[in-house]
Amino acid sequence: MGENIKIEIGMDKIREALKIATDEIFKSSYNNPIKDLIEKSIKEKEGEIKSIVDSIIIQAIGDPEFKTQMADAVITSLVKRALDK
Repeated sequence: MGENIKIEIGMDKIREALKIATDEIFKSSYNNPIKDLIEKSIKEKEGEIKSIVDSIIIQAIGDPEFKTQMADAVITSLVKRALDK
């Protein structure tokens, strides 16, 4: 009879699909109840989200590789500006 087909979807694909769906919901002018739920959830988690962002920033600033990359970016920008004059 019929054959079974097994499909595996990774978390990265689920996250990507959720991001696309969320972006589309926020673009719509229709008063979508899902949009309201997402906004409510974000507002409720605002403090936690801020803590996560703060932690990421602190880790990045303390990372020597990040500092090197930022210094390189600044130097590149300064050289580019000087050459454009």
